[in-house]
Amino acid sequence: MSLVVGVLAVGIPALMMSADHTDEIAAAKDSADSLRGDIANLEGENEELQGLVDELDDGWAEHEDAMKDLDDREAEIDEREEDVTAREDAVAKTEEEAEANSFSGGTHRVGTDIKAGTYRNSGGDTCYWARLSGGGGELGDIIANDNPGGPATVTISASDWGFESTRCGEWSLVD
Repeated sequence: MSLVVGVLAVGIPALMMSADHTDEIAAAKDSADSLRGDIANLEGENEELQGLVDELDDGWAEHEDAMKDLDDREAEIDEREEDVTAREDAVAKTEEEAEANSFSGGTHRVGTDIKAGTYRNSGGDTCYWARLSGGGGELGDIIANDNPGGPATVTISASDWGFESTRCGEWSLVD
């Protein structure tokens, strides 16, 4: 009987421990299930975050492409602006030369007001021009003159004192 009491004495705590462990095991299983759920949620959130990171990477790549396109366009604009500036400078120089090599009616001194050379005018029905050897207004100061009925070409010599014209329009150096 003592053996039965001893077995019973040993069996009761074992049964008590077994019942205590069952609760602990059940609690551990519940905790593990909860952790598995948390892990699944975190994995879902991680996938969602990775999707956002991928979208940001794609957006950043598009941004970099757009910035490169913008830089290329700015470089092209700079080149065009330089070209326009060079053309404007060339036009301004041509206009200055044209202005320096053209004149309207009146009396102009050769070598002071105008250069010697061949000039063509824009014409005029009542045009009068005269190459002059002096500025005294004398008839003898006229080297050559004409009343052309339209555009005229006149060669003014470096030895001429001056050139006079009225109603002839603009004279431009052609040679």
